Amino acid sequence: MERQAQEQFSDAYEFIYRRILYPLFEGVVRRRHTLRYLHEYERNQWRSLDELQALQWSKIVRLLQFCYEQVPYYQQRWTAAGVHWQDIKTPSDFAALPLLTKDDIRRNYEHLIAEPFKGRTLRKATGGSTGQPLTFEYSKESNERRMAVMMRGYAWAGARPGQRSVFVWSGDVGEVPLAKRIKVSLHHRVLRRKVLNCFYLKAANLDEYLKAIDAYRPVALVGYVSSLHQLALRLLESPRPHWWPQTIVTGAEALLEFQRQDIERAFGCRVFNTYGCREFMLIAAECPEQVATLRVLDLDNARTHVRQQSRRQRPRDHLTQIDNPDPIERRRHSPSTTRK
Repeated sequence: MERQAQEQFSDAYEFIYRRILYPLFEGVVRRRHTLRYLHEYERNQWRSLDELQALQWSKIVRLLQFCYEQVPYYQQRWTAAGVHWQDIKTPSDFAALPLLTKDDIRRNYEHLIAEPFKGRTLRKATGGSTGQPLTFEYSKESNERRMAVMMRGYAWAGARPGQRSVFVWSGDVGEVPLAKRIKVSLHHRVLRRKVLNCFYLKAANLDEYLKAIDAYRPVALVGYVSSLHQLALRLLESPRPHWWPQTIVTGAEALLEFQRQDIERAFGCRVFNTYGCREFMLIAAECPEQVATLRVLDLDNARTHVRQQSRRQRPRDHLTQIDNPDPIERRRHSPSTTRK
């Protein structure tokens, strides 16, 4: 009865959050378009493969034109290589474009910022897992779009916006100013999210983290693979009554099959893995049907022209998508379309 009551309240809050609180906060207070982009991506997921490929290619062409006309580095480098953006007519034509390395970015940082965005960008840095952090710029729209993609991907796993969630995730290390602590705390309260800093997780305090999860009683548990696996092993080694979330989302590190099995056995629910990096955030996420696969290919064994580096994989790993999903079949079984 208690879980049923919580689920009913969670459903009601989720509805209020998505229809009232979040649009008010994002659209009116922050003047962001995250929800508009989320609706766009939710519609796109049901397009046919031909429609998706046409949409992707039209956006690639616009991006190539923008880079050539507005980014000094690309215009100079592509011209020197004898390539014009209009020469790229098929995916195989990308082989003519010079690769962009991290050293290229560091040496030509200012020339890689598009002219219309100079002075208007946000800045981030990678974690430095390949040896040295890489600083990069991104736009306000890019930030809003990546948040929308993350919301859609997490929702596939049943971790929808406004649901009660615990994140065992990275956080600040050291002293944090009071003003920032208050701001972050209020933000998480509105999101119905409790964050447990995985940087402080160790063998001696595993039970404290588990008690915090029990006390909050989340619908969704989200976390680093290694952190959730440590907690799962603790539960398996020392069984005790504990709260059972409805779904678990893992990320930030590679999820091995034995880790998935241990986490699912300990917490009694399904694990959904995600793939991403600091530069782009969420790149791929598992859905209940698992109708698509993201395969990691080694540069020495396969050639591809879309490079993605991530701490979750070796620095020289490349990605390609296989096993295209059938949107119609997925629609029949998707929780988002069958949920009452």
